[in-house]
Parts: sequence; C-alpha cells; structure tokens
Amino acid sequence: MCATGMEIGYQSNPNNPMITGDVAHFCELAKRGILYEFIRDTLGMKPGVSGRKEAKQLAFRILFAKRTDRSSQKVILRTIFPNLISSL
Repeated sequence: MCATGMEIGYQSNPNNPMITGDVAHFCELAKRGILYEFIRDTLGMKPGVSGRKEAKQLAFRILFAKRTDRSSQKVILRTIFPNLISSL
C-alpha cells in the first residue's frame, strides 16, 4: 500500500544506529511535527484538519492499546510502520 521507511531512504538514525527503516521514518515524522498528516495522506483519510484529527485518534488508539489488540486499525497502521507496530 505504501513505501516503508527502508524503501524511501530512512536507513538509520545517526543518534541511534539501532533505529532503522520505518521506525526511523516514524521518529523523523514525529520530530518534524507531520506524523498525523503523513498517516492521513497515506491512508487516504479526509483532507484537512478533520482528517488529521482522525489520523491522530487512530495513532493514539494503536500506540497505547494493549499488546494483544488485533483490531483492524492496528492492521492498517502496520501497513505504514510494520516494524514499529509489530513491536507494540
């Protein structure tokens, strides 16, 4: 569905060489303040502020869910950040 961090050039984090691929991409997006916009646009959510809010709610539901959560939202977010979500 979308390119992983490895495919678009996020090979490693110079501050921590253990952070690679989509995890490094996630960190960079969060650091730049555009994580929710990226999720919104990649998943084809509504444009603008309402889509950003929806993407943020999705991210929070998944990132702070129980490890055993197998919701469809987690599956969707895993398409963008497979290594990050598999570690949750």
